Amino acid sequence: DYSDDVKVVNCRIRNNLADGVNFCQGTSNAAVYNCSIRNNGDDGLAMWNNTYMNAKDEKGNIFAYNTIDFVWRAGGIAIYGGDGHKIYNNYICDMFMASGIHLNTTFPGYKFGNTTGISFDNNILVRCGTPKECWGRDYAAIDFEQEVKNIVFNNTQIYDSPFTAIRLLGTSYSNITFNDTTILGAGLSKQISDFSSS
Repeated sequence: DYSDDVKVVNCRIRNNLADGVNFCQGTSNAAVYNCSIRNNGDDGLAMWNNTYMNAKDEKGNIFAYNTIDFVWRAGGIAIYGGDGHKIYNNYICDMFMASGIHLNTTFPGYKFGNTTGISFDNNILVRCGTPKECWGRDYAAIDFEQEVKNIVFNNTQIYDSPFTAIRLLGTSYSNITFNDTTILGAGLSKQISDFSSS
């Protein structure tokens, strides 16, 4: 069973112990549009293309025109793989112990075997990233980990990140592009980083 063409529009999502919305297990051609996501204990909005029950890979999902704030774990927006996703015109702020945008292959699934690519356009991140979250890890405002590929960021604005503005943790990356990126303030916590990045 797959969720296809689901639309979450004009909603307020508050105070969850886990994700606000997670398009998971084959969800495709779905969208979260013009929503307010606040105070979640895991990702505000996520796309996790896991393989549970032989689910298909996710394609063509959208997160657009959302405000995401006060997430206290993981990421404001987290993408764990899939293809053809579009994430645009989102305002992400005050990620207390989280990155603003988080991409990684930590969890099992199809990961980033994408060919069309995933695009991030016109997103604003304010006070995102942390030198130490609840498990003691650090996160940049935009944080990559493990095998991420075929990603493009256009017209991204990052303001006042407590930690690093953009981080690629490890070396297994390909075809990641940043166009017209503005960083106004990073490392404001003055914490010494203890990671190895490239």
